[in-house]
Amino acid sequence: MFRSFGLVGLARLRLGRGDRAGAQQLFAQVETELKKLHANGENSPFVFDVLIETEAYLGHREEVEQLAQEIVERMRSDLWESPHQEEVIARAYFVLGDLDRAFPMLEHVLSVPYVFALTPAMLRADPDWDPIRNDPRFQKLCEDKPK
Repeated sequence: MFRSFGLVGLARLRLGRGDRAGAQQLFAQVETELKKLHANGENSPFVFDVLIETEAYLGHREEVEQLAQEIVERMRSDLWESPHQEEVIARAYFVLGDLDRAFPMLEHVLSVPYVFALTPAMLRADPDWDPIRNDPRFQKLCEDKPK
């Protein structure tokens, strides 16, 4: 499992350097490993977080939808589940280019206090969001007090 987390980090670095083919190869390795874990009953939030991100970067919309549904169901049944999981789903939709689904989720996550909560300052500082910095919806979320 931890090997997969490291590979995702390397894949994201390759994306940042413009090496999409190299990143896709690493994401494919991660997908294989984490799908095996998931099929064998490993359902930790860490596995879900990395697997949904991986599926999004691979462009696997159906898998993202299925994982998002599983995460939402788990959030409904587990009162200890944090809104962070909703942020993870929003990031996956963002990667897939489905901004109309990502923005309402981000708005909700920003409105809910929890440990390690997403904040407007974190949005402003996170380079993952660079492609949509000029979107008025994103700029609104980055205000100190979203309206």
